[in-house]
Amino acid sequence: MKTNFGYGSVSYFYTRIRYKELDVIPFSDWILYERAHLFEIIRYSAKHELINRSWIEALEYSRDACNLSLTDETAFVRKYVIDECERMVLGLEGFLHGNKFKFIDGQRIFTDVHKEGHNLIEFRGEKLSGALDFIEKINEFEKIAEVDEFVTRIETCNSKVLPMLVNEGLLIEDELRELNRTLIILKPIYENLKKSSEVYESLKSKLRFKMIADKEYTAYNFSFEELEKRFKEQNSEYEKFVPVYKEKEKQYQALTSQILSLETIKANIQKYNQAIETYFDANHVVS
Repeated sequence: MKTNFGYGSVSYFYTRIRYKELDVIPFSDWILYERAHLFEIIRYSAKHELINRSWIEALEYSRDACNLSLTDETAFVRKYVIDECERMVLGLEGFLHGNKFKFIDGQRIFTDVHKEGHNLIEFRGEKLSGALDFIEKINEFEKIAEVDEFVTRIETCNSKVLPMLVNEGLLIEDELRELNRTLIILKPIYENLKKSSEVYESLKSKLRFKMIADKEYTAYNFSFEELEKRFKEQNSEYEKFVPVYKEKEKQYQALTSQILSLETIKANIQKYNQAIETYFDANHVVS
């Protein structure tokens, strides 16, 4: 068992078992959790909640695994190796074709997650290309189990997702070109309005200091409603300016946020694409 119980958000509670000098790994966690990391999964055989009663669960898990390995090696290998690989590969094949999934959340309850559009392809790329990193660990079990089928199925999934990634990258590039054209038009309009807003805010600040200096109010007992009213009386165009500026600000922020999001997705898709191609080249797999 491995734990640093009591360290808050960085705490962990793992059980790790080895069989014939091989680490028993819960490969299915890769598809059971929406946010999963290989470097974490290969560190444990079972992951437990950070609560006291999990000590019983961890001890029972270790006891059952040990007893099964001693009484029925075939059943042990099937449960902790073959079934784990099968669940992971079935999940990957489901990711390849579906868009509605069930994942375990922080309370270890299955929740429904729906993905679509660019996010769906990005997700497929992440999960399927990431599964390639498990192949080395899966192959370690070839001396005690037939695992070639799982490797082939993972490679097949990646062969199928590769053209999806390429096509999605092209679609995103087209969208980004259109969005950036819009940004070229909107940006100077927004920046000019922003400068005007800053001028107004400076004038408003000076009026506030004057109201305090004239002892109409104190800094701790100030009426911002009166400030707004008086400022609008002195700057009649300000009331029409504000909604125009706010609308352009909203458009600009939404547009730049959309561009940033698409650029991030594009970079991720390119990364997953490259990971698959690198694997295929290194292992002489035909995509």
